[in-house]
Amino acid sequence: MIEDTKYLEFHFFHISLYDLASLGTLFSGLTLALLLVSAKRPERTANLFLSAALAVAVLKTGGLTPFFLPALGPLLYFYVRQLTSPDGRFHRRNILHFCILLVSYWVPTWLVLISVIVYLYLAHGMIEGFYRRLRPVTMDRPRFAFQRLNKALVLLGLFCLLSMFDDTICLTIALALIGMAVDVIRKADNGLQLTMPITDRSDAREKGRRLREVVATNRLYTDAELTLATLAQKLKIHPHDLSRMINQGLEKNFSDFINEFRVREIARKMRDPENDRLTLLGIAYDSGFNSERTFHRVFKELTGKTPLEYKNSLRKELPIDKLAAPPRISPLILRSESPLVWAEEKLNRNYMFSNYFKTTFRYLLQNRAYSFINIAGLSIGLACAMLILVYVQDEVSYDRFHQNVDQIYRIDKQTTKTDGSVSNGSYTGYFPGPRFAASIPEIKTFVRFQPARADIKTESDIRSQSVCLVDANFFSVFNFPLLSGNARSVLTEPNSAVITEEMAKKLFGSSNAVGKVIFIRQDSTFNPHVITGVAKNCPDNSSIKFQVLLPLKVSAMDESNNGNWFNSFLSTFVVLSPGAEIKALQNKMDGVFESDAGKAISEIKSKYKVKSIGISYLLEPLTAIHLGKLVPDGNEILSDKSNPEFSYILSAIAVFVLLIACINFVNLTIARSVKRAKEIGIRKVIGGTTRQLRIQFLSESFMLCLIAFTLALGIVVVILPVFSGLSNKVLSLSYLLNVKLIIYYIALFLITSLSAGIYPAMVLSNYHPVQTLYSRFNLAGKNYLQRALVVFQFALASFLIVGAITIYLQFNFLTTQNLGYDDHNLIVVNKSQLTRNEAAVFKQELMKNPNMIDVAPKNGGDNNNTVKVSGDQQVNIAVETIDAAYLPLLKVPVIAGRNFSDKYPADATQSALVNEAFVQEAGWKQPIGEQINTFNGESYTVVGVVKNYHYKPLTEKITPQFFTMNPGNSYGMLHIKIKPGTETASLQYIANTFKGLFPFSPFAYTFKQEKNEQSYASEARWKQIILFSAVLTIFISCIGLFGLSVLAVEKRVKEIGVRKVLGASVSSIVTILSADFVKLIFIALAISMPFAWIATNKWLQNYPYRITVSWWLFLSGSLLVVLIALITISFQSIRAAITNPVKSLRAE
Repeated sequence: MIEDTKYLEFHFFHISLYDLASLGTLFSGLTLALLLVSAKRPERTANLFLSAALAVAVLKTGGLTPFFLPALGPLLYFYVRQLTSPDGRFHRRNILHFCILLVSYWVPTWLVLISVIVYLYLAHGMIEGFYRRLRPVTMDRPRFAFQRLNKALVLLGLFCLLSMFDDTICLTIALALIGMAVDVIRKADNGLQLTMPITDRSDAREKGRRLREVVATNRLYTDAELTLATLAQKLKIHPHDLSRMINQGLEKNFSDFINEFRVREIARKMRDPENDRLTLLGIAYDSGFNSERTFHRVFKELTGKTPLEYKNSLRKELPIDKLAAPPRISPLILRSESPLVWAEEKLNRNYMFSNYFKTTFRYLLQNRAYSFINIAGLSIGLACAMLILVYVQDEVSYDRFHQNVDQIYRIDKQTTKTDGSVSNGSYTGYFPGPRFAASIPEIKTFVRFQPARADIKTESDIRSQSVCLVDANFFSVFNFPLLSGNARSVLTEPNSAVITEEMAKKLFGSSNAVGKVIFIRQDSTFNPHVITGVAKNCPDNSSIKFQVLLPLKVSAMDESNNGNWFNSFLSTFVVLSPGAEIKALQNKMDGVFESDAGKAISEIKSKYKVKSIGISYLLEPLTAIHLGKLVPDGNEILSDKSNPEFSYILSAIAVFVLLIACINFVNLTIARSVKRAKEIGIRKVIGGTTRQLRIQFLSESFMLCLIAFTLALGIVVVILPVFSGLSNKVLSLSYLLNVKLIIYYIALFLITSLSAGIYPAMVLSNYHPVQTLYSRFNLAGKNYLQRALVVFQFALASFLIVGAITIYLQFNFLTTQNLGYDDHNLIVVNKSQLTRNEAAVFKQELMKNPNMIDVAPKNGGDNNNTVKVSGDQQVNIAVETIDAAYLPLLKVPVIAGRNFSDKYPADATQSALVNEAFVQEAGWKQPIGEQINTFNGESYTVVGVVKNYHYKPLTEKITPQFFTMNPGNSYGMLHIKIKPGTETASLQYIANTFKGLFPFSPFAYTFKQEKNEQSYASEARWKQIILFSAVLTIFISCIGLFGLSVLAVEKRVKEIGVRKVLGASVSSIVTILSADFVKLIFIALAISMPFAWIATNKWLQNYPYRITVSWWLFLSGSLLVVLIALITISFQSIRAAITNPVKSLRAE
């Protein structure tokens, strides 16, 4: 274990530091990208491009996906273009710049980086062009506006050039973009107006106000031929100055400026009864429009309604204040202004609810960043919950498609050893099914299921195929649908066969295979079998899976041999009568066994000198097999057995992610409540009740959840294939349409909406209107709930991060640990019943090729047995039948004695090698010369001790091995060592040689190294799941922390202003604002780290060979969490610290 610890520390500090830096860049980059998107500033469109570029870079350096990297150059190009030409628009043709994404998988990285450099050069050219367009003025500040950006582009180009030679330098590209994003956010309140100084802008606004009055008073807009030049001529000013007044003073273009007057005039005339005789088009022409199409387009753009819809709406509305005489002509309210509150003459409940949702929708549109954060968090949480529901639904649905499934049980065998330990297994023999059914009336029928493997020959080829031997009533007990064939008689003939639809297409090219013949090897000959039925492919949620079914035939000799009670090689299923008592049935089965096998039991007791054979029988429901723990995985005969703990863990993750999303909703809503305080006050003053306000806020919650739920469904549809691969399942989209799941989804939607909206609705609706309207309102209290929720979020996130680091390190330990033998360039070729002569000839032929280093045969599969040493001491062993070349080929050393050798003829029958684990369990001090006796009367002398090596995965402990050259044992595989770099040529030569020597046997091979890596597929899968969960949790938690930081700044905005006036520095204010949050993070770490230590230690106990949990593992996880939290907090704190104090204190 000391060596393991040294290895672990070296690996962590040598590799994982870059991984941690990449992970930190990923979190901080995504957080910055989100802040850029949500920021409200004039360069918002440009910031969208920078945000996307930053996300692309950190996704690459964070190791998630390099797919979007080709978009980095165009995104930076359009970012610079938007800054230098703010009036420019992104057109459809500009999408062509991103077409390279279509072939992203095939474009080499160096070519992508060259394209980025080209786009950076073009962006540099745009900045130079911007400088050339500027007129020299006295205060030419715009000439310095893009100096830092220009330098950043040059730096990015240099980093891209260097990254072509070393991929790790890509991290500097992400860091440079993060620096650019920080610079943008820092300038949030100190942005530079490139076109006009602040004093000029005020002058332009005053001139714009006067221009509006002149145009309105003189009705200049009614001139249908009015242009910028003609208006300037009428006003006797230069067109350039007029354009500047409109653009800078009114922040509009000429067309919008004039068309607003025209639309207002049209609306006024629509309200005037004297104009009822005129058509809408006549009114439009009279108001200055000269095109019907332009009139309709502009009117709808400005009002949101067509002219006809607007005119019709005038008949249904009247002012709320009926005491005041309505004016003859009411002003038109355009979209850009705050609308008056109107109501129908007849109020009804439907209108009230539609108004709630209309108001909600408008609020969400007005606060896009806030809505995006909430919707994104909720949709991710809901998508996780939906995916886990699909997974759990699949897990619990196993085998439930059979009729009368509640009455189908499997007979399991329980073995009690002499040391008192109990082992349960799903393997039984020929007798339990028929003899229990004959003696116990509660057992209505039985069926036996024996997985096997056979060589199948068709007209075209020979293949090794898994087959299953079953009783003739298989399709009567289990409901596997048949496409063709009679379920009752399809397996009654001895040479019949049933294949699945998939197998039929493989063998014959079509599912219409009934009556066709396949040849199956039995002993040494191929016997014909007629296809009597074709079954549908087995459902994915079935524990019993098959491709080829053959009739199970029991010979008369086996029927008469009572020793077959103790041979276990198949599974036995029984159908019980309704209401059968399971415990009583198990006692009856034990009684039948003891009476029927009494003679055989006595013989075993006498032969092996034991007092009890320790065998009893259990009944296990078919529906409990998949998730059951009665039978361990190693003793399970059926496929797809799962651990229920996986479902519990995934369900917990889904609940936590969804809970965190709801927490964020609450925190962000409360954080926004200060800005909505006056809105709430006005609503209460004009008659809004607390109940109506609560309904309003709940409506917002439901609207957000509805949008998030719809988006989550889309995410599930897109992510489901990836999740299927991650969970090692075949999850279909049809699972989403399951009636039970739909009910779960509806319940999930309602619970989420209520839980996320009820608390904000209760808090916000109770604000006092007088305090809010007189700006005396502040958020009182310590916000213990919000702080507790943040602590919970980060406690969970830090727990998952430590778990992800632990699983990552354990996985790397399993896949890189020295196995004790050399598995490189080692090919294993399977050949059942390989004789000594066949192995010798095969080796001789292979060694003719210079690419072959050595060849050694070995027995196939696992051969476990029990032997006696030192008298009557029993040792459970793994029997390995090898030759003298096997251990040298694997480079496994013999640490005591000698290896097998042809110089000692007795080695073939009388000598044995054992490993260190054998010597340790036997308690030998001098193992050489010790005797080993088998229960068959054979005796072996130990001639050598082999150093322990991991002949099984590191997830299993090394057990005693017994090596023999006994000629009575057949070989089942050959280990072939080849020269490095000759894989293709060597495989082709091996295949040709194999087919020449064994034309009627299928050629099957594996690379030993790849097979060893596949042994840790479960660990690899969980490494991905936990890492993904940690990233998701920390990301959503950062959103919540951001919301709380906004809340803190809103509460202390005037305090910050006073501190700045009194001389406080930016750093001191940032420290003050960040200190409280850092305390919360440390509290979260103090809570989570003990649980993380307990959980990681408990999880690692499942591995006999594991890493040592050290203090730096928890320290690194804690530092990562603190770093991410500080990055999230610091931007809001810095933004508040650099804000001009005049803005916050102007009302005082």
